[in-house]
Amino acid sequence: MAEPLGLAHGARRGIVVSGFLKIGVWGIFGGPRQLVVARRGEAGLHLVLDRPSTGGQLDEVVLSHPAGARIADTIARVMAARA
Repeated sequence: MAEPLGLAHGARRGIVVSGFLKIGVWGIFGGPRQLVVARRGEAGLHLVLDRPSTGGQLDEVVLSHPAGARIADTIARVMAARA
């Protein structure tokens, strides 16, 4: 994913530096509850979780990392091997 910042929606508890950084939990009052740690210019990961498996706390994780594309490829390979 090229730009993860746009995925965070709804009410939040966290920090926003407009157009540059988002850190916190989004979707506090409705919608998917997202843990977000994303910075502009870094490749992103968007993980959709099984909420009961996370203890009922999160639906999604959105994060960025300079090696985001490589991490996503590794996750895809591991998940394919499990299927």
